[in-house]
Amino acid sequence: MDQEEKAIAAAGELEIREVKDLMQAMHQGGLVKEWELPYEEIFSGLAQAVFFLTPVDDSCLEEIWKELGKYPYMTFQRNESGTVSKLAWRIAFNRDLVQPETGGPG
Repeated sequence: MDQEEKAIAAAGELEIREVKDLMQAMHQGGLVKEWELPYEEIFSGLAQAVFFLTPVDDSCLEEIWKELGKYPYMTFQRNESGTVSKLAWRIAFNRDLVQPETGGPG
């Protein structure tokens, strides 16, 4: 791995860590009841990571999305399948999932 690849990998790990820290802060602050990042060890950057969360109450969702929206390409959707996680919401940070017209999930 050359220097540029190492720098890109380090930046991706830092972004994941920042979102994990934010999730933990929202948990401690009473917004998020539970959160997780399954298969964390296989992700090389935030664009590949998929987080899951359950809010303390649905009334907290607007504030949660506002906080997570500080990161580019944030999308969220109800976790209907429940195959990877049993938590209520799926959050990703991948520009390929954002619809240009709405900014919402593709």
